[in-house]
Amino acid sequence: MTVIIDSSALVAYLLEESEFEKIKDLLTAGVESPALLVMEASNAVLEASRNKRIGREDADKAIGVMLKLLESNIKVHEEWDLVQSALRIAADHGLTAYDSVYLALANKLHGSLASRDRKQMEAAKTLGIEVAST
Repeated sequence: MTVIIDSSALVAYLLEESEFEKIKDLLTAGVESPALLVMEASNAVLEASRNKRIGREDADKAIGVMLKLLESNIKVHEEWDLVQSALRIAADHGLTAYDSVYLALANKLHGSLASRDRKQMEAAKTLGIEVAST
């Protein structure tokens, strides 16, 4: 089954947070995501550095790891054809359009969702989208 990874799961991997190994296994097998993932994850790493959770060198390393994953382990999809579906999901489930685009892609590809966002995971379950263990 296709796994759609969101930025919360990718950032947990990049920053080696809890459940790092489970996410690593998903990434090793290969995942897919909307293109939004790149900027969302980059911003989260930047914020972790600004908030002194990680140092500048660790932030640079995390971004480098992400860029390598994008070359081989993460297939990126443009979001243009997902906008209407994502906005419907956002309106129906009280999510942001950002979070909903991952669910719209999972629906389109009949895939599962890898996330650490509880509200997003609950919406996925309501929509009949399997939630991968992270």
